[in-house]
Amino acid sequence: MKERLTVSLSPEAAAALRRLAAAHGGTVSSAAEYVIANRVATDEALARWDAAYGPPDPEALAWAKRVCGIPSAPEDPARAS
Repeated sequence: MKERLTVSLSPEAAAALRRLAAAHGGTVSSAAEYVIANRVATDEALARWDAAYGPPDPEALAWAKRVCGIPSAPEDPARAS
């Protein structure tokens, strides 16, 4: 059974979610579920990595992000008030 939620998104995030849904022939709800499931899986994998090997060196992480063109992440949205 699905649970209905109401969320507020920036116009950019809403547009990106609609594009993702359209690109894969799904609904906005299925696109949101996909994104959330992938974020949870990524967070769990990184937590296992940190538990096994420790967190990455901040300088090495910054270098890798620059090389890959990954912008600095904003504050974790799960912790925003």
